[in-house]
Amino acid sequence: MTARSRGLALAAIHVALVLTLGGKYLLDRWTRPRVWVRVAQVDPYLPLRGRYAQLALAIEGDGLRDGQPVVLNVEDGHLRAVPVDQSTHTHVRLGRGAQPPLLLREPAAFFISDRAQDPTRLHRELWAEVTVPSLGVPRPIQLGVEREGQMVPLDALPPESP
Repeated sequence: MTARSRGLALAAIHVALVLTLGGKYLLDRWTRPRVWVRVAQVDPYLPLRGRYAQLALAIEGDGLRDGQPVVLNVEDGHLRAVPVDQSTHTHVRLGRGAQPPLLLREPAAFFISDRAQDPTRLHRELWAEVTVPSLGVPRPIQLGVEREGQMVPLDALPPESP
């Protein structure tokens, strides 16, 4: 096997791995529950973050303490955390100030288009529609705001209406 064929084989393996991950995310979007969740901005000005907004997702739950591992599920249109004894990839943290009382410690990253203004600067109270995987941090699909009791995606808002 020549160096060129080994390089092409390695490139094919890398492409297959990326496609597998993308396929898993698409499958999750079709099969896993979705819910709108209030978000708090984590660190909007991290120099190496690029065009990603780091979002802390608000959760609901009873008897939760700071740093506790949880499993997430959707009940009645709300993201709920259930405490568990074993280690998981998601943990609770207590909100401070104007933040919601319970947040996920692990932030979710949301890509902001290079042509769009930073929505975390335009809107005081943002919500994110997320896919809730069986394990791990929910993945944001789109951002929105609440208008008259309804969630309105930011894409559907007129440009002059923050």
